Amino acid sequence: MKELVAALFGFGMAINACLFVPQAWRLWKTRDARGLSVLSFAGFNTLQFIGALHGYFQRDYALMWGMIATLVTCGSITLLALRSSEAAPVRRTLIPPALPISRMTTRQFAHTGSSYCVRACG
Repeated sequence: MKELVAALFGFGMAINACLFVPQAWRLWKTRDARGLSVLSFAGFNTLQFIGALHGYFQRDYALMWGMIATLVTCGSITLLALRSSEAAPVRRTLIPPALPISRMTTRQFAHTGSSYCVRACG
């Protein structure tokens, strides 16, 4: 029975590692880390590293290898998110969000620092 539970735990840890793969794939393809908390993923990585060390010292190799696999997949998300957030261009808006363009006067639009005006300015 003990071996069965250990095997199920190891299988569960492998599934846990696989759960991070779609997120890593999306980050790799889009290079868009919006909506991700790098701090949360860094916390996950820390806990997974500590869990792997615990498995090693307790000679629980299913736990150790499961945590290492999860650390690799989750860590890839963390690294990709950090890289994507550094490479993301700073977006600046010409129009303040509080003023819809259809209700903006020419003076208000000129105040935004734009060098041109649109037809909707009244």
